[in-house]
Order: sequence, then structure tokens, then C-alpha cells
Amino acid sequence: MNTAKVVQISFYALALICAAGVVFSWENVFNTQDSLIGIGAALMLVHAGANPDIILKPLQQNTLMNGKLALAGKFGLLFLILGLVEVSGAFTASPTGV
Repeated sequence: MNTAKVVQISFYALALICAAGVVFSWENVFNTQDSLIGIGAALMLVHAGANPDIILKPLQQNTLMNGKLALAGKFGLLFLILGLVEVSGAFTASPTGV
């Protein structure tokens, strides 16, 4: 089996684990059960699985622009950013005078 196929299978397996974590509400690295980070990570791993050259030949191409499943990568980044904002509590209401 060639290296690209091993990298591709590894990324897809990790994407399935992330998707299972979202479905079963596992805690993420921030000790919360917010699902946006898991969804974003799963989408980014699917994008990376479709483009194994991300690991094998970094900085030689822009896979978010012209790679396979570029839309999955873009939505993955969006969900990761929204998830980090959700975890940080930037939009939660705080009591006045604190």
C-alpha cells in the first residue's frame, strides 16, 4: 500500500472518530460538550483525507482553493472558529458590574 493511501485512510478513520464524538456527546479538549469544534474537526479531517498531499507535500498547493472537497475544508474552518468562540464564552451574557 502506498503512502498516500495510508495517510488517506488514517484521516478518514480520525474523521469517523470525531463524528462519533459529536453524535455521542464526548467531551472535547476544552472539557466541554460543544459540538461545533467536533463538527469542524471532522470536516477538516475529511478534507485532509481527500487531499493527502497536505501532509506528504506541504506548502506546494492550496487545497482550500483547488483541492478535492474544498467546501468541506472551508466549512470545517468556519465551524472550528465558531466552536472556539462558543467555548471562549465571548457571546455569553455577563452580569453587570463585573
